[in-house]
Amino acid sequence: MKLFQAKRGGAVAGFETGTGVVMRAAPILKLAAVPLADAVTDLQSRGWLIQRVVPYSGQVVPWNQEGGAVHVRHEPFDVYIGRKGHGYDHRPEAGMFGNPVTRNTPCTVCGEEHTRRGSTLDCYEVWVKAAVQRDELFQQAVTSLHGLRLGCFCGAHKACHGHILHDLATELAAPAEDDDVLDSVLGVLAKVSIAT
Repeated sequence: MKLFQAKRGGAVAGFETGTGVVMRAAPILKLAAVPLADAVTDLQSRGWLIQRVVPYSGQVVPWNQEGGAVHVRHEPFDVYIGRKGHGYDHRPEAGMFGNPVTRNTPCTVCGEEHTRRGSTLDCYEVWVKAAVQRDELFQQAVTSLHGLRLGCFCGAHKACHGHILHDLATELAAPAEDDDVLDSVLGVLAKVSIAT
């Protein structure tokens, strides 16, 4: 689920989408269950400025801002994907998507000790793909990251497990989008919290 706001004059109204389709909207917007792009075209033709609202922070970004890995301190993000214990533990997803393969300790995937930045990523990719195969709730959680901005301390321009998560979420979401069955991040996280 993604939240959007529309502004025109002094009026501000909201709407939300799920799987790229408007699910709920303020009555003033007069929107039906149409694809997001159609809704934006319609609203813009009527003079509305459209922005996406970032969960938790309430920051607004351009409505069509692409997903992917971003630095948590430099850009707005939708979901924190770092490890627990780094200042974002108040968020419901804290630690769920963190890279369990760390540097300077024996790797649980290959048995080697990774010493340089980015050297853990091949093992992380093996680990996360195995995790989505064996754990349906984790697979749903990863799939729900599709199109979202993933906040980590590495960011967009460095080697980061967020790029792997982004690509995997895109891959997993491809057939699900056609069937209109993607869960929202918060919905999936609630299921995971209940199951653990």
